[in-house]
Amino acid sequence: MPKKIRIDVGRQADGLAFMLHPLSRRQIEERFQGVPSPVTVFIGFDNLADIQQIHGSIWNQVALMLTGLNESQIAEAGGYEFVEPGKSNVLFTGPESRMTIGVVGDVQP
Repeated sequence: MPKKIRIDVGRQADGLAFMLHPLSRRQIEERFQGVPSPVTVFIGFDNLADIQQIHGSIWNQVALMLTGLNESQIAEAGGYEFVEPGKSNVLFTGPESRMTIGVVGDVQP
């Protein structure tokens, strides 16, 4: 079974920054050659309460944007997980059809 695509989540005062983990980027480049994807996706919010209102569809959309893959390719690659790197806490795993949601500190997906 392939290892999940890891997406690192960085908290900032005005939102969340999402970036593919380097090993996941390499995995995607080797397996799905020629797939373009951005380096970072940032979703800004006015305050932390807004961040707590993120729904599963936002996580899925970020995964699609960062990987450049479609949903079936993401599933074929083993799905994805959003991780807060300094704490190694998994915030969210997907795709949504088999998702689990975790809670980290004061950020709830």
